[in-house]
Amino acid sequence: MLPDPSADNPLEPCPETPNCTRSSMEVHAPISNVKTAVLEVLNDMKAESVETGENDIIHAVFRIKIFGYRDDMHIALHEKKGNQEQDKDKNEDEDHSVIIVHVRSASRVGNSDLGVNKRRVKRFYKRLKRKG
Repeated sequence: MLPDPSADNPLEPCPETPNCTRSSMEVHAPISNVKTAVLEVLNDMKAESVETGENDIIHAVFRIKIFGYRDDMHIALHEKKGNQEQDKDKNEDEDHSVIIVHVRSASRVGNSDLGVNKRRVKRFYKRLKRKG
């Protein structure tokens, strides 16, 4: 089961068609480490291209081998602001960042993708968790 989509997800909502999925996940690590891990996962998943844009938004393109169709995956990284009272008690050398990883994956053409995008996002989250 995929994490629930966040109301704060800045990525475009999915249309009513089943060829798109959009969700969010928390990662406890500095944003630079999360961004590096995301790029490594996309490389491991054989993204055809990966571009990093402004505001920590990453765009990856995946090509479906059989038909040659391309799917777009957008990933936005946002630092969640923590409780300042709790932060005072923590060692300043420790980084207790909570990063929200927002993902949207959609087919460029067609109405159905036979679950390809949902499976891709599940694999992405699973690999990202392993990078820890």
